[in-house]
Amino acid sequence: MTDPHADGHVTDDLESHGHAVVCGAGVAGLAAAVDLAQHGWTVTLVESRKHPAESGDTAHAHQPRRIITRACNALLDLCERLGVSEQLKWHDALTFAGPDHPRHTHALKADDLPAPVHLLRPLLKFSLLTKRQRFTVARGLLGVMQAGATPRARQHHNDESFANWLATHGQDGDVIERFWSPLLVSACHDTPDRVAAGHAFQYFQEALLATPDGYFAALSPCPMTTLLQPAIDLIEHAGGHVLLNTNVSSIRVEHGKAVGVTLDTGKTLDADAVVAALPVEQLARLVPDDLAAADPRFAPLDGALATHTFVGIDLYVKRDDDRRIFPASHVLLPGRPVHAIFDHGTETLPDHQDLGPVRRLYALLAPHHDHHDPRITDDEAADLALHELRRINGLTEDHADAESSKLKIVQHRVTKTTRTTFTLAPGVDAERPTTTGETQNLYLAGDATTADWPATMEGAARSGVAAATAVRYGKSHKHARAGTLLYRVLAG
Repeated sequence: MTDPHADGHVTDDLESHGHAVVCGAGVAGLAAAVDLAQHGWTVTLVESRKHPAESGDTAHAHQPRRIITRACNALLDLCERLGVSEQLKWHDALTFAGPDHPRHTHALKADDLPAPVHLLRPLLKFSLLTKRQRFTVARGLLGVMQAGATPRARQHHNDESFANWLATHGQDGDVIERFWSPLLVSACHDTPDRVAAGHAFQYFQEALLATPDGYFAALSPCPMTTLLQPAIDLIEHAGGHVLLNTNVSSIRVEHGKAVGVTLDTGKTLDADAVVAALPVEQLARLVPDDLAAADPRFAPLDGALATHTFVGIDLYVKRDDDRRIFPASHVLLPGRPVHAIFDHGTETLPDHQDLGPVRRLYALLAPHHDHHDPRITDDEAADLALHELRRINGLTEDHADAESSKLKIVQHRVTKTTRTTFTLAPGVDAERPTTTGETQNLYLAGDATTADWPATMEGAARSGVAAATAVRYGKSHKHARAGTLLYRVLAG
C-alpha cells in the first residue's frame, strides 16, 4: 500500500475531477470508491481494519458468507466491475424441506412465461402447500405487487409489520411459516413480524415478481472480505490510495462545508468531497457537536438502530454407509433453527485423508431469539446444524444409537458476526439518515442510510452508488424501476 499522507496531506497530483476521501471500506465504501475512481476522481479510501469489506465485530478470518440474489443489482454490478461475478454459482430453483417431513423436498422453479406470471403455474403445483394455501399465496403475491409499486407508495406501509399486513390479507400462520418467512429471512435476515411491510414488498416485487430470474440465489463462495479484495487494486491503479488499519478521528468542516478528515495520527487529508461509509456509532463520534446540531442527519444516529447477528457453520460431514447426505444444492428449512443449508460438493481434508472425500456444507442459523443468541457456543451451533442434517437424512433421535452415529461431523468452523446490518422494524425509516444534508460535500453511505433497498448488503451497495452519484452530480442516484413490461402494467 502507498502512504499518501506522509507529509500530512493528500494532494491531487493527477488530472481528475477532484479528490474524494471515502471513510470505511465496507460494501458501501467500496461501492462508492470504485464508482468514483472509475469516473475520474482521485480516491483515498481509509479503513480502520486490516481487510476491506469486513462487517460487524468479527475479524477477517471468521467472516460469514452471505446469500445473494439476482435482484441485488448494485452488489452484482460491483462484482462485475471487480471481475468476480463469475465466482457466483446461481441456483435457479428455491428448494424447501418440509417442516414435518424434511426428507421430502419441494422445489419452486419458474417456467418460460414472462414475469410476473412465470411462477404462477409452478406455485399452483408447489407441493409444500395445500391447494388452498397455493391460491392464498397467489392472492398475497398479487396484493404485494399492487400495494406499493413505487418507493413513495411502499413508504406508506413502513409503519406496520409485514406479518400484520399478511394477516390482514388472508395469509395464515402456516402459510407465513412455510412460504413468506423463509424467503424474507434469505433477503433481510429477519422474520415478518420484525420487518416493515414496505421493505418486504420491495424484496418480493424485485426478486420474485418483476423479473424471471430475480429470485435466483447464490451463496458467496468466500467471505465478502475476500470476494471484494480486487477493489483495492482497482482504486490504486486509477491513481488513488488505500489506507488500511488507519482510523479517522474527525471530519473537518469549515463554514458548513466538509474539507477533509483528520487521522488518529494527527495527519490531515484535504478533500473536495468526503463520503462517510461508517457504522453509525462510529460516525457519531467523528462529528463535532455544532455539526450534529446543524445537520439533522446526525440527530438519530446514537443508538437508534438495532442490528443483526449472523451465525454460519462450515460443516465437513461423512456418512459411514456412503449414502447420499444432501438432497439438493441448497435447502430452506421453514420453522427450524437452521434457516438454510448449501451443498458445496466434496473435498479431501489434509488432516483426514484416510476418510477420503467428505461432504462440505454451509449452514446459516435462522434469526430466532432462542437459537440465534450471539453467546451461542461453536459446539452448540454445530449441533443444531447436525441435528437438521440428521432429520433430512431420516435419522431421528429414535435412531440415536444405531443410525444417527452413521452421520458425523468430521470438521466444522463457526462464524459469528454481530452488529452487521440493521433491522427493518416498522417506523425505523424515520431514524435513517439521508445521503446528503445541510453540510456541503459530506455524503453518507451504508445500509443505515435511506438507500433504495432494505438494510442489507445490497442496500449498502446502493447507498455507496448513491453517495458517489451525489458527489459527481450533486444529487442522489435512483435505481431504475425493475420489471418486465407485463409486470409494470399489472403493478400499475
